[in-house]
Parts: sequence; C-alpha cells; structure tokens
Amino acid sequence: MILGIVFSAVALFAVGEVPKQESAAAQLAWAREAQGAVSGLRGEEKLAQQQQAVSAYRAVRKYFPRARAVIAEAAFRRGELLRGMEEAGAARGAFEEVLEFAVAGTDWRPRALLELAHLSRREGRYATALVDYRRARDCPGASLRYRNDGREWITRVQLTLCSWEAAERSAQAWRDGAESLVEEIMATDRKIEAMIGGRHFVRASRAIDALRERMAEHAKAPTSEGEAIATALESLRSPTLLRRAKRNGRLFELAQ
Repeated sequence: MILGIVFSAVALFAVGEVPKQESAAAQLAWAREAQGAVSGLRGEEKLAQQQQAVSAYRAVRKYFPRARAVIAEAAFRRGELLRGMEEAGAARGAFEEVLEFAVAGTDWRPRALLELAHLSRREGRYATALVDYRRARDCPGASLRYRNDGREWITRVQLTLCSWEAAERSAQAWRDGAESLVEEIMATDRKIEAMIGGRHFVRASRAIDALRERMAEHAKAPTSEGEAIATALESLRSPTLLRRAKRNGRLFELAQ
C-alpha cells in the first residue's frame, strides 16, 4: 500500500513535520495512519506518536484550507486524541474548530457539541454542558442517534442536579424519540428515577409495573433484540432506587 510506504518513510520525523499529500482526503488518510501507529506503544514513545498524529490532523487544514468537510472530520479526530491525552483545553479548541468548518446537515456538528458538553460536565460546569447538549439535540439535519444522545445527557445532568420535574420531561422526550425498545426502556428507567427523586413513589411503582408488562412479550422473543430487551429489563435502576427511597423515607419518619 503506497500510503503505508509513505507513512513508514516519515514515521520517525520530528513532531510537526508532516508531509503534504496529493489531496485533502489523502492527507486525512495519512493522519489516520499516524493515529493507528499509536496502538501498542507505551510511555514516551506513545506520547510522541500521539503528538505526531495530532500534528497530522492539524496539517489537513494547513495544506487544504478550503476542504471544509475534511477539515471538520480531522479536527474532530484531533479532539478525540487530545481528550485521550487529557489535554482538555486543546481538545476543546479542536471541537470548536469542528463547529467552524462542519458542513450543514452532517453529524460532525452535533458530535462536536456533545464532546464540548462532556468536557464541561466533567469540569462540573453543568449549566454550560446543558447548553451544548441542547444544541446537539436541536441540530438541523442531525441523525436521530446524536439528537437522542443529547436528550439522554440532558436528562442525566438534570438528575445529577436533582431537577426532578425537568428530568422527567427530558426523559419523556427521549423516550418519545427512542430508536429501539431497548432505548425506550433506558429512557423510561430514567424518567422513573426522576419520579422517585421527586418522591412520587406510587407513580414510580406503577410505571415500573407498566414498563415490565409492556415489554414482557418482546423480552421472550427468540431473537437478539429479545435478548437485549430482557437484559435491559434486568438492568433497571429504578426498582432498586425505589426500594431504597421507601426505606430511607420510613427511617426518616421514625426518627422524627
């Protein structure tokens, strides 16, 4: 493979010395080769190759400044690398570059927004994270998968913040747009968790029963989907949370 030969010839170049390829697509492919070479490395050797890959992705914009779609993908891949290297600030810059160059109607924009939101959430900046999760959810032309990722993480952050009513509404919106029965189970489980947080124990108990009843026949299907549904039902968080909440509530009442 010519690309592999070219890559091998320059693999030992100092970080930042990235050769120009014949097209933006080839430049991106060269960067992917550089990233792939990270696999199996350790310590300083791994770090050096990661830095080489970061430089290779950055070179796409340097050499082909008008190739917007390719630049957007290269910036996203660079951001992923930098995030893995625990370079949060540089990763944020890369994901913001995606927003600048992503072509309308593609998934690079919502994916970058999700990554920016994750960075903010990990830093405890929940309000900022919610803004970007909502922007991902509302991206025109975005795949349902990424819009639902936005809905899921909005719900999860609101649960973290104990915003029970908001979390319940968000979980319902996620459930309404679920791509599969397994995802519907996950969203409903989060919705019930919000009910429990709001101390609506009777509603929560009824919702658990209704979910199990609705999915019972689907879980018995001798298919991979049936197995996935059965596993999702077995993995529900809400029944355990409800038992704990009821027990803690009774203990609180006895202590008064």
